[in-house]
Amino acid sequence: MNTREINETLLALTEHCYKLEEAFVENEGEVTEETISLEDKISALQEILLNETDSLGRWLKSKEDQKAALKAEKAKIDSMIKATDRTIDYIKNLVDTILFATGNDKVKGVLYGFARTSSVTHTANLDLIEDRYHEKVEEFSKTLPVWLKVRLSPLYTLVPDGVETDEFTETVTPTVKFVKPRKTE
Repeated sequence: MNTREINETLLALTEHCYKLEEAFVENEGEVTEETISLEDKISALQEILLNETDSLGRWLKSKEDQKAALKAEKAKIDSMIKATDRTIDYIKNLVDTILFATGNDKVKGVLYGFARTSSVTHTANLDLIEDRYHEKVEEFSKTLPVWLKVRLSPLYTLVPDGVETDEFTETVTPTVKFVKPRKTE
């Protein structure tokens, strides 16, 4: 049976159960040929549906196996992306070293070009932030229901311009800007 047929059988089962209930109400609970016939039909429909257990089980297992395979593929792809990122960083570092060694800030080839630049990143000092704000967070947490937890999520981009803070560490890394040929339309 396919899902359409299963759903049609479920609908028929529901209709027959409803008809059986109506027949018992009309006959004040008396068993009649009609109720016996409906009970037989209900029993047959239930049997048909219950016989689909293995096919539904096979379908479910195949979907679980497919999900596991996709997760494994995703993990492999994520690993490949990380390896590619490391190679990209290595190439940029190599180009930066060449530019530095040759005393150039830029180089342009026939198709590609590079220019020395710096990458600036900011990392939150989580231990320092935890030490400074732990008591305030605990105080605030007491005002919330027990099923809510407060977590600090420091975001450097929200630090106002001109404000200096030791809660973030700035890292400046030499890198290169990569110039590629323009796409034609």
